[in-house]
Amino acid sequence: MACIKPAIEAVSASEFGHVSFFEIYTALAFTYFADKAPDFPVIEVGLGGRLDATNVVSPVTTVITPVGLEHTAILGETYAEIAAEKAEIIKDGCPLALAPQHPDAREVIKKVAKERNASIVALKSDSADCQPIRCLVKDDDKVPIAQQFDVETDTETYSQLTLPLLGYHQYVNATTAIAAIECLKKSGYAIPKPSVCTGFKNVQWHGRIQTVRSAPLVVLDGAHSPAAMQVLCSTLRECFRYDQATFIVSLMKDKNLIAIGDVLSKTADTVITTQVFDNPRVMPAEAIQDAWSGICSNVTAYPKPEDAIAKALASASPTDLICITGSLYLVGQTLKIFKSSPNLLHRTAKKTKKEKRGFKCVTPLAKGGG
Repeated sequence: MACIKPAIEAVSASEFGHVSFFEIYTALAFTYFADKAPDFPVIEVGLGGRLDATNVVSPVTTVITPVGLEHTAILGETYAEIAAEKAEIIKDGCPLALAPQHPDAREVIKKVAKERNASIVALKSDSADCQPIRCLVKDDDKVPIAQQFDVETDTETYSQLTLPLLGYHQYVNATTAIAAIECLKKSGYAIPKPSVCTGFKNVQWHGRIQTVRSAPLVVLDGAHSPAAMQVLCSTLRECFRYDQATFIVSLMKDKNLIAIGDVLSKTADTVITTQVFDNPRVMPAEAIQDAWSGICSNVTAYPKPEDAIAKALASASPTDLICITGSLYLVGQTLKIFKSSPNLLHRTAKKTKKEKRGFKCVTPLAKGGG
């Protein structure tokens, strides 16, 4: 921090004004990467692309993941408008790895890429003949913890890739990552196949369909938009077997409250609203409850996350599912709660005669799942 402090003070005193939290952390990341010299630093855009603090680098490849209708007040209200903002990370002559897109978004992105002579690599997940997910990998409790699939590119075939992330959407993300690798290989970089396989096998991403206990299943996910919530609900239905589903939800004030409630109403048997404290952006638990009272069945509010978790665990049967979602802030706070109260991870749930929860092998996983 000390090494960038003079620059922060200089910018803050200039016509540009106060340096934002994100800009400071971006500068720290650039400084860290410069010091450690990794082979390929991966820089993720914070918001949009055109005006983002990260959009000052000279990349060897760029990647655009699926464009969704999020931050519409800033980026635009349509897929085309948002895609135009994101497409501004495309550089002259720099290859682009492109994930599957809404047709309007794809058209805008391809137009910008053509104008800037940026070749596009997109794999088969962008078409109807995509490779299916082979199966799910289970742990000793028969809870899915990974998935295996095949990916074929113009130059390589990856068989039985193991990815410790669940859901068709993560398969799409994996093919996008491989598309980025193909871009690097076409630019002359040597990326050994065993390194790719090992890299996927060792992926860790907390807060993405993260299972923290079984009987009942407790799953954490940071979904905070209608599209992400739809993906979460689809993945839960397709990858797990359970009886009743309880969702513990906290949202920020800028989220699409009604649309998220509509999605949850199709999967949740019970909803417990809560809120992350010490965050001015958080929506009060009671406000979410009021908005969803006519949308979701059985909605209650417990402002303290620890109370919401205790209530859900006390009410759940061993064959039930508890999903904690709506905010990465809530996921982080939940992990802290479990760390400080490990008994919550082992407390015996309400007994039931039914025992149907377990591993579900999906061959293939329907494309509609993500």
